[in-house]
Amino acid sequence: MVLLKQKKIAVILLSSSLALGLGSLISVQLSHASSLTPDESAIENVISQALNSEYQMPVLSDATYASLTTLTSSPTESATANTHVQSAIDKRNEIESQLYSGNPLTLKQEQVQLAFKAQKNGKTRGLGGGVGNITYNQLNVEGDTAQVIAVADVWSKFEQKSPSGGWNVYEPNNKLIINETLTKDSSGTWKITQEQWGFVPGYGP
Repeated sequence: MVLLKQKKIAVILLSSSLALGLGSLISVQLSHASSLTPDESAIENVISQALNSEYQMPVLSDATYASLTTLTSSPTESATANTHVQSAIDKRNEIESQLYSGNPLTLKQEQVQLAFKAQKNGKTRGLGGGVGNITYNQLNVEGDTAQVIAVADVWSKFEQKSPSGGWNVYEPNNKLIINETLTKDSSGTWKITQEQWGFVPGYGP
């Protein structure tokens, strides 16, 4: 999970997103009683992976976090910690490249860098996160283009150093409205090419 300040925890995560209103949602939820088409199934899989990638940010080990945030760390310790962080960033970027294309991919990769950089101040630390239920309100496929509107239950966990030097742990639960445009590439793979995420009214920072 991306970190800065307690009240801004989700702002960085959603820095490329626009706030959406519930009025754009279709009132009738898609029925999954009938089987999905292969394209619909593939699209839902991409959406699920994208959300999980966003909220399941790799958690730095105690040793790595300490080396990143301690001024007295030796050059070797700092280099090892930075190598571990870069490896985590590379893995995340590889996942994102399988889910996104174009400008959304660039923004996601920038957010990954910011997510780890934000922890170097030694005042915040990500402890995990995840995705619960995803309700699909709209899933329209026309040729090689798809439009998805859904609501997702998400959570994150992080700790933040208090002025007294102690650590406070926070575990907010939220609901997101997501609006995605996906395009099928020449290999038949669906990727997100436009993305808007916002909080359901009453949720968020």
